Amino acid sequence: MLTYVKSWYKRYFSDPEATMLAIFLVLAIGFIYISSDLLAPVFAALIIAYLLQSGVNFLNRLGLAHIYSSFIVFTAFLGLFLVCLLILLPMIWNQFLSLFEELPKMVGKLEALLITLQARFPEYISKDNIELIVELSMDGIKTHGKELLAVSLASIPNIIKYLVYIVLIPLIVFFMLKDSVVLLKFSKRFLPKKRKTLAKIWCEVDMQIGNYIRGKFVEFLIMTIATAILLLYFDLPYVVLLSLLVGASVLVPYLGAVVCTIPTVSVGAYYLGMDTEFYYFLTYYTITQLMDANILVPILFSNAVSIHPLAIIVSVLFFGGMFGIWGVFFAIPLAVFVKAVISAWPISSNKE
Repeated sequence: MLTYVKSWYKRYFSDPEATMLAIFLVLAIGFIYISSDLLAPVFAALIIAYLLQSGVNFLNRLGLAHIYSSFIVFTAFLGLFLVCLLILLPMIWNQFLSLFEELPKMVGKLEALLITLQARFPEYISKDNIELIVELSMDGIKTHGKELLAVSLASIPNIIKYLVYIVLIPLIVFFMLKDSVVLLKFSKRFLPKKRKTLAKIWCEVDMQIGNYIRGKFVEFLIMTIATAILLLYFDLPYVVLLSLLVGASVLVPYLGAVVCTIPTVSVGAYYLGMDTEFYYFLTYYTITQLMDANILVPILFSNAVSIHPLAIIVSVLFFGGMFGIWGVFFAIPLAVFVKAVISAWPISSNKE
């Protein structure tokens, strides 16, 4: 057993850089986990600055000075940030509250539908099951309604903190973009002089993460626009809420599609009725989901690292358990990061 452990260690950690990198990753993960609440604005700004850096690099390659490139990219980001904060967020919240108020009526319509089905198929559906479904649904609505009210009241003391975050995050992003060269030089002082392995791993991670983020951004836009067009065509409400929900679902493969389908189809069934128009809506919605899975994803992620579905589910559970809702949304990028590190990790061919 000891011989096997020594052989495994020499195989994966014979390179001093690999050992240093492993120690650094463990310390970094521990630091982020411990200080995630305290330094949340800094981590959020770091992620945003990393995403915006490609835009700065593009303008630099066109011959624009770094300070002007940073200012242009930051101005575009700030404009988008303000639109989301002042326009989209209130619309989403109002539509969410409106949808929540409609839920009891939706449950009542579901009960009528189930009673009709029970009359047609009494051998498959019993009245007791219908009463149980309706009772559980109403209890769930009441429970979540109380939780929503409790969260709203509990959030009042945190308003000042969120306002500070709203000011701090764009400010930190600006300085990270403007002084990125200085910050990189400062960070390199803490890295070993011989970092060939580290540079190789970083190039692999940067390429894979970049491919993933660009692909997901395009997929998010396409699915959001396609869903909005579908909802508008059938004259359904909650267009902004549901279309953004479907778009955001692409960030959590498999699980996200299930979560967004339930409210979208429920709204369609409630407002269109169990009629021909609803079946058309359901057919078109299913087609968009199938096109996303079988056409859009293979095209957008042909150059990105592939991850097994089981690994995706485990990543969502693991990182979601560690970092909450943000861990769920960033589970796939983190899984891509782990996969890229493993792919680029130096492996010694020496054997005992």
